[in-house]
Amino acid sequence: MLRTRLDPALALLILCAALSGVSALTLELLWGRELALAFGSSQYAVATVLAAFMLGLGLGSFLGGRLADRVAAPARAAARIELALAVAGPLWSIGLLRLPALAAAILPGAGDATRPAFLIGRLLTAVIVLALPTMLMGAGFPLLARAAARSVPELHHGIGRLVAGATLGGVAGVIATGFVVLPRAGVPGAAAFAAAANLGAAIAALSAQRAIFGRQERRDATPAPPLELDRTAIVLLAAATISGGLVLAAETVWHRALLMVVANSTATLTLLLAVTLAGLAAGAAASTRLLGHGQPLAWWARLQAAAALLLVGQALLIDRIALAARLLRPDTGWARVLVPPLLLGGSVILPVAILLGAAWPLLLAAATPRVEDGGRRLGAMGVVNSIGAALGAAGAGFLALPALGFGRCLVLLAACHAGLAAVAARGRQRSLAIGATVAAALLAIGALTAPRFAAVSLPSLAGDSKAQILAYRESPSGTVVVTEDRGTGVRSMYVDNNAVIGSTYDALKVVRMLGLVPALLHPRPERVLVIGYGAGVTTATIAAVPGVTSIEVAEIVPEVIEAASFFEPLNHDVLRDPRVRVAANDGRNHLLLGGPPYDVITCDPVHPLYGSAPLYSLDFFNLCRSRLAPGGVACQYLPLHRMPAREFRRAVATFQAAFAETWVLFGLGHAMLVGSDRPLDLDWHRWQTVLEAHAWPDDLAASALATPAQIAALLQLDPEACRRLALGPPSTDLQPRLEFLAPAAYREGLWEANARLLVDGYQSPLGRIRGLPPSLTEAVRSLVAGKRLLLFSLLERSAGNADGSLRWLSLALQVAGDDPEVQYYARQVNAELAGDR
Repeated sequence: MLRTRLDPALALLILCAALSGVSALTLELLWGRELALAFGSSQYAVATVLAAFMLGLGLGSFLGGRLADRVAAPARAAARIELALAVAGPLWSIGLLRLPALAAAILPGAGDATRPAFLIGRLLTAVIVLALPTMLMGAGFPLLARAAARSVPELHHGIGRLVAGATLGGVAGVIATGFVVLPRAGVPGAAAFAAAANLGAAIAALSAQRAIFGRQERRDATPAPPLELDRTAIVLLAAATISGGLVLAAETVWHRALLMVVANSTATLTLLLAVTLAGLAAGAAASTRLLGHGQPLAWWARLQAAAALLLVGQALLIDRIALAARLLRPDTGWARVLVPPLLLGGSVILPVAILLGAAWPLLLAAATPRVEDGGRRLGAMGVVNSIGAALGAAGAGFLALPALGFGRCLVLLAACHAGLAAVAARGRQRSLAIGATVAAALLAIGALTAPRFAAVSLPSLAGDSKAQILAYRESPSGTVVVTEDRGTGVRSMYVDNNAVIGSTYDALKVVRMLGLVPALLHPRPERVLVIGYGAGVTTATIAAVPGVTSIEVAEIVPEVIEAASFFEPLNHDVLRDPRVRVAANDGRNHLLLGGPPYDVITCDPVHPLYGSAPLYSLDFFNLCRSRLAPGGVACQYLPLHRMPAREFRRAVATFQAAFAETWVLFGLGHAMLVGSDRPLDLDWHRWQTVLEAHAWPDDLAASALATPAQIAALLQLDPEACRRLALGPPSTDLQPRLEFLAPAAYREGLWEANARLLVDGYQSPLGRIRGLPPSLTEAVRSLVAGKRLLLFSLLERSAGNADGSLRWLSLALQVAGDDPEVQYYARQVNAELAGDR
């Protein structure tokens, strides 16, 4: 008879599963991050890592199931596995940080991350590297389920509770790792946290085994009877494969849709994963009640049908989340970090996740009619489910979503769930089988033939009648959107909810700086690497410099290249230049693949808060230094907004730890870091020669970059001033300090605080500029003074002090009234004041 209350042995086994789940998700997060450093962070590389991880888990489940039916003490075997993971977890976590150098030596050096040679090499390497620890992770569940069983009802009862415990442990592991352990203790701390969870799981398993032996329930270690796979078993294995694929496919679509409306930060991704797991855990816990009613396949069919209905509802409503995000988003603090992903993620993900979480234990129960071969049947279900999960995630991200869009993709998933319901209900629930069959057919036809619908917009565009969408593309790497303001004509490009580039004055100035400045500071720039194509303005700017012979561009989102055609007046169709070659890969991996050294590496990543922290680490900057020829110049965008002052100073310290000769250039709105392995040559005559010969002088004039004096006015901090400003320790792959900026990044006044840091640390560069004509020295000083006065005006304007802003602006006009930038901001301020009146 089924036990009606939780006995101590089962409670300890559930505790073991929960602690094992804590460790598994912690290590999955760690290893995924570390493998991205070796294989790249493109969606193609991420998919290969996920596939390798799932294959390892599945193979471990298969082997663990075979072991579970043979050993006399399955819980003791599970304890040994946990002890092995307590050792292997930290070893792999630290060892994987050395994988990039090995990967660069042995993997195909294909520059395009979408090429088969690139993907196959990384998949095979990931499978080999992850095989042992992931198999250990996967082997535990069949052992625990078998240990919990004295009868078939107890086996089924234990399955539901163990799945719930393991998944709930995963929630705890994700939250603890993403919000506490990794930000505070880095990779070593997270690895130690996972090991502690494994040790706790081993203790719980051993205690459970003692409790089982105390009940005199010893089993002989005799060979289990042969596993017979009849037609029903094969159908159930197929169902496990398909359902695993549908779960990961739905998760992929949900997360991609939500990333259109919430910040694409580590905190957001952590919360969305936690919400998904929480829904699956809640469903698994509820499944134990359904199992008590018997007929698990009948209940499974009902849950599949319910999931189909909810997915259709999501397809009809998913485009409303942009407006909801705009209305629900707090401005600052932890509420800004937590509320949008929890509320929106909960409303989108939880309902279906609960149903699918309840369905999996029911399917496992249907597949295990006997205790004697229960471990092997669970293992077989686990391996095919894992394979299906890997295929489902890849199929949704690379095939279904780009081809169908959000709405039709959700309808297709609904059709698949309805089809599963029809198969499971056949011969048992006639009306459900007929209805689900008809629904599956109609939904499939609609998904494949209907026009695209339910495009998820950006919160900033929701309800904005002035915004016009010029391009919208759901791609494997992200949703790329190009917009235009009907009033101002300003165009902007987004990947998901991340702003890539805009045609505003300050945005164009900094990307032109990133292309122009390194060419001015290097005596003969010939080979150039541009990391991040964006709208192509940086590439066009440096391509217009005389003497540049080769430009490689690493762009992680290939569809950005296509979208850049909407900015052709700004990029001058630079991709037609035969010197320019584009690689669809992330910049760090592109550098890792090797090749001839560069004279210039210029990098314009998105803000580190929004996913590009690995491009702000000391390890990345050291990699850049190793790929530069002697005297080569590296440039990096340095944001002032969304950067707490301590972390702004840490970013400077991190860059300078790799490049002792570091300068900070400040273009009023944005800043950039420039560094080299030797003192930079500030050569007035070279500047004048390059600027006069530049192919697009009007572009430079439009951004106040057309004269040597305007270049000199950009130089804000010299190497000594950078050392005074810098605040260690640096951000590294081991301690990614610049990744976890929330919630401090959402405080008000950060741009102003960082701008004041640059103002206070200013060191005049005029004495270091070689060849500065004495007759122009005073004019240059006046221009520099005028720019500083203009900055004071902008700071007062940002603080809401209109009178103070006007006073400083008046002084700036007196000192440098002929400078186009001073004139531009004067027009802006006057227009704002006129509007206020």
